[in-house]
Amino acid sequence: TATYTIVFKTNAEFVGSGTDSTVSIELFGEDGAVSTGSVKLDQEFYDNFEPGRLDTFTTELKDVGLPLIVRIKLKHDTDAKDSLLCDFIKVSVNDQEATFPVCDWIYDEIEVTRGEVVRRLVKVKNIHLSSMIERELKKADAKFSWIPRPTENDIGWGFPRYVNAVTYKDLPDVFQRTKIRQLAQTTNKLESGIHLMLKQLESKVLHAHWKTSSLFITCTNERQSRLRMIWDTDEGMGRQVLNGISPLVLQKCSKLPNNLNVTNSDVLSSLAPGTTLETNMAAGKIYISDYSEMLEGAIRNIDPATKLPLHCANSIALFYSKPNEKFVPIAIQLVPGDRNYLFTPSSAEHDWLLAKMYYRCSQANAHEWLFHYSNTHSVSGTGGTALYKYFPKCHPVFKLLQPHLRTVEAINTDARATLLPEGSSTNKSMAISATSLARKAYKTFHHNDIVIPKLLKKQGTDDPELLPGYYYRDDAIAHWKIMEKYIRSVLSFYYKSGEDIISDFCLQTWAQGSVTEGIAWQDNNPRGFKSHILSLDELVEACTTIMFTSSVQHAAVNFGQFETYKYIPNSPFSMRLPPHKVGEGSMARIMNSLPDNGISNRSIAVSYTLSQYAPNEVYLGEFPDRLFVETEIEEIQEEYRKDLQELGKKIEKRNKDLQHKYTYLHPKNIPNSIAI
Repeated sequence: TATYTIVFKTNAEFVGSGTDSTVSIELFGEDGAVSTGSVKLDQEFYDNFEPGRLDTFTTELKDVGLPLIVRIKLKHDTDAKDSLLCDFIKVSVNDQEATFPVCDWIYDEIEVTRGEVVRRLVKVKNIHLSSMIERELKKADAKFSWIPRPTENDIGWGFPRYVNAVTYKDLPDVFQRTKIRQLAQTTNKLESGIHLMLKQLESKVLHAHWKTSSLFITCTNERQSRLRMIWDTDEGMGRQVLNGISPLVLQKCSKLPNNLNVTNSDVLSSLAPGTTLETNMAAGKIYISDYSEMLEGAIRNIDPATKLPLHCANSIALFYSKPNEKFVPIAIQLVPGDRNYLFTPSSAEHDWLLAKMYYRCSQANAHEWLFHYSNTHSVSGTGGTALYKYFPKCHPVFKLLQPHLRTVEAINTDARATLLPEGSSTNKSMAISATSLARKAYKTFHHNDIVIPKLLKKQGTDDPELLPGYYYRDDAIAHWKIMEKYIRSVLSFYYKSGEDIISDFCLQTWAQGSVTEGIAWQDNNPRGFKSHILSLDELVEACTTIMFTSSVQHAAVNFGQFETYKYIPNSPFSMRLPPHKVGEGSMARIMNSLPDNGISNRSIAVSYTLSQYAPNEVYLGEFPDRLFVETEIEEIQEEYRKDLQELGKKIEKRNKDLQHKYTYLHPKNIPNSIAI
């Protein structure tokens, strides 16, 4: 026999994490064949396994050396079965210690291998360990099943596939929220937060004149006050397009599209003296934001008050990167191919102002349903389901990506019930149907749309010399490089050759299942996602894309929503009148075109709710769950933290000299995972 010390950590953050059931443990030796036998974990006259409790047990057991596997069993003392959420178990014997990261719910029985065993997963030779992994994967395959293939009447039609859960309560427990986050979202529903904000807004006296009042909600801080003062200027609009919450809508323009009817004479007064539209395009100083094809044919929603269609123009806009590093719009066309709807800064004041409102409405709809929901939430939800379904918890890729994917499906499930349906509060305030636009976009969606360095290069916006002041690009690329370095260092520790990657059954199953069942389930189109990973470079890019999308990119497009949408004329979700022709702009036309109080209230409520951080938010560089136990990996994580801290200092130094600071991608403002 030998004296074993067993430390058991019960989670404190989730409802029902403790247990009154009898808990027993069995330890299996290095070869996996010999065990200590099962022993009850109990301290007499002491309430063990309470939430947050760190319980220590010392017992004499058959000497199997430092265990490779632990098996935990719950014997339910009543007919009402409870469960236990364990963070980790530590086992010490003969001056040796092993940590077993559990981070999972125990209902009846669970088996866990010690943390450092992940390096053996490439070629598992221990038959007992292999058998344990097979049992775990079989359970995971059933527990994290894909939603049955949707039909045209289902909310999942035309989207990437997700976990089999129609409502939040259907989700596997590991995907559900912590107690603090539940409390923050009131009754655990996104809808409740929106309704709470609506009640607050409806209790206020709403102003009608946007020129002299804050329109619907008072600006309470300096940043919001500055927005109100400059929102209607060309520089104010250019800044928000370049560094706002939808910063990926620009492309360098070297040739005008056929449906944009602008001429050199239309914009000459907006360009630097001695230059033309053609010379500036050749110099890489003209950029285009084209929603014409993106929004064409997408279904417009109905105004709940008037029962008439809401409007959102298929806008096309040209922007100029001026020699003084200002970025400004120089032309907006609201109806492609028709010069009657072409406006420039030389147009009449109200014509130009209203054209900018229509363009910002186009941007708002594309932002919400494409760049925000589809390109972060939706694809990350598919990634989260696949991660839990195809990997054992002791796999290095699981440990690497789990912190960035666990919380996604909770908010996505709420979104499918609360935001996307036709009768939702959000859809009632948006001009374009969520499902119509997102389904249209997914038909042409490609993996490289979320590989940000490739996308910026393709769009021609990657050059700081040609396009200075693009702080989203600068910060996003810096994050990508830091994240890529971290991921490569971690994966290189486990994978020593391409053969290690090719022969990793779990890894290849994950790649194939993610594509065939998650991405291409409906039309067999892989959309650029790789169903086989053949090299370390491919694996690093895949993991970096997933981690970046669910953390950095989501922060970039999400947490500035309230700042952007709370002042309705700055960026309306919908317009009540169709686009105006040249000469039709007036103050009366503007007021009749802007959304009414009901739509505006919903816009503000939705954007406020979606912009909130949770009280217990976990940010980039934080690792509250110790999934990796190797000293080498912990050193890599520490290096990652230092890199993030240095980036934060650089951002702060840059922002000191900026009138409008870009803070969305400061590491301290980026949660690890999508949760709102």
